[in-house]
Amino acid sequence: MNDFNLFNDMMIKSVSLTCLALLGAMPTVLSQKKKEIDMEERRRSVVNLEQHLADRNSRLAELAELAEDIITLDTRVEKRIDRIVEVLAKSTDSGPSGTKVAETKEKAIQGLRNAIELYVKERSKVKEKLRTGSTAIEPDVLKEDVTKFDARIEKRVDQILDLTNSLSADKGYQKYNVTYEEHRFGREEKDIRINEKWRHNHRETIRTDQQRKEVEEALTKSIADLKRRQSFLESKLGEKLVGEVERDFYMVDLKRVKATIAARNEQLDEIKELDGVQAPTEEVDSEQAYRMAESLEDHGADLRDDIYAIFRKYQELNRLRDQVAKMTRNLKARKAWLEKNDQ
Repeated sequence: MNDFNLFNDMMIKSVSLTCLALLGAMPTVLSQKKKEIDMEERRRSVVNLEQHLADRNSRLAELAELAEDIITLDTRVEKRIDRIVEVLAKSTDSGPSGTKVAETKEKAIQGLRNAIELYVKERSKVKEKLRTGSTAIEPDVLKEDVTKFDARIEKRVDQILDLTNSLSADKGYQKYNVTYEEHRFGREEKDIRINEKWRHNHRETIRTDQQRKEVEEALTKSIADLKRRQSFLESKLGEKLVGEVERDFYMVDLKRVKATIAARNEQLDEIKELDGVQAPTEEVDSEQAYRMAESLEDHGADLRDDIYAIFRKYQELNRLRDQVAKMTRNLKARKAWLEKNDQ
């Protein structure tokens, strides 16, 4: 009986030890199995990502056509605006046209200011991405985009100045026309009437002087805003905890702001120097003046549609640029991991 019990105890201990050994080995086996599964999943993820990237790059290739659309639209917008400004800048009102040309120039200047606001708004979005590094798009690509927005803004400002300098100024006409009657005892005033040329010029300059004042005030405000921006940027660059990406952004933006302040000061000086002086223009009759006004209305609607289309397409292009850049970066990291660990 004792021998049987002893044998039984030995068997139980043997089985227990075997079980413990198996249990001890299980984490290693499971770990190896999991590693094999993880590695296989990693391999498949690389293949899937490559396929996804290929599909996305195919879409991006299609968007090369979209980029061409943007260039085509931009070229069309520039040609139309150039032509409108060119025609208006060399024209001025005659007696029959009243103040129609002056009114049309006012509307054109306002349209150019509206365009500037749109470019500034879109540029601000791009600059914020550069500042925060919140996009995978290469910084140099976005910096180039900002430069293009700057160029369009400066061109619009120059066109506003061209139109402003072509506005009617005081031509120095006498207010009254006086006729005299000669008689044997000398000359006597016979009739005093308002000079129609003075009357027309006076009506024009009431509008145009106000428009010049508004442009001058806009330039003054722009300079003040830019100087505040300059102070902010210099303050941020003085902070020690600013990251490298953000610091680079502030340095580039500070350089741009200083250049723009210099340009605005020159433009303001030009407006002040030419105050009361009208650039060479030709008078147009009533029919021509109304045709100009109608043309601006027609082209204005088309231009707004084209500009909005440019921004929509640009935003879509950037969205896909970002997606592809992120996937490319992810694929590169996964391949590097596999190369290191897939032995």
